[in-house]
Amino acid sequence: MVTQLPTWLWIEPAAWSPQSATTPPVFGITATATATPINVSFEGADGEVVDCGANTGPAYDFNRSGEDQDSDCVVTYRHSSAVGDWPLRSSVTWQATYACSAYCGSGSFPPYTVTSTRPVRVAELQAILTASEP
Repeated sequence: MVTQLPTWLWIEPAAWSPQSATTPPVFGITATATATPINVSFEGADGEVVDCGANTGPAYDFNRSGEDQDSDCVVTYRHSSAVGDWPLRSSVTWQATYACSAYCGSGSFPPYTVTSTRPVRVAELQAILTASEP
């Protein structure tokens, strides 16, 4: 990441999908739980929270020019991490459901949020403008 430059954020579509698990049979009965991601937000070092909704915004396409792209899911770091890394926190809210093969029926749980923080390196670029000669 580079200071003062908005950085696009998204979760890869392969990871943004329902996740299911089924118990081994107990007396012939199984239970399946499925969790579906419904919302993601990111928080940069300055506390700015960016709500990216259902992760439906576009991923950055390196084959197109910057002028032809836009995203509301961006974070901008104002200072470099010359001495250490800055934190980037992501929070994904999931909706979970369950279904049993017999006796316990099916239903849903209240939404829950999983948050993780990872360090990111932020660089600062320096430039000097000199007068050009005619």
